[in-house]
Amino acid sequence: MLREWQRSCIEDILQRYTSGNKHFLTQATPGAGKTIMAAYLSKQLLDSNMIDLIVCFSPSVNVANGFTSTFSRVLQCSFNGELTAA
Repeated sequence: MLREWQRSCIEDILQRYTSGNKHFLTQATPGAGKTIMAAYLSKQLLDSNMIDLIVCFSPSVNVANGFTSTFSRVLQCSFNGELTAA
């Protein structure tokens, strides 16, 4: 499902994150697959109990709807902006 650059990026981020570097930026052209990569990264971080909250910022409602759809599918849960106990 993921492209090679996405898998490599996730591996690099996880290595950096576990080494204490909690900040990163992924830059790619529009439509390259940044959202799907971020969703799979988020799933790995959640499944490993490394994070417990995901916050997404978007420049438009259309982009936010794409986040909602992609993250809901990958995380297999509602990604609707509500804060609730799992």
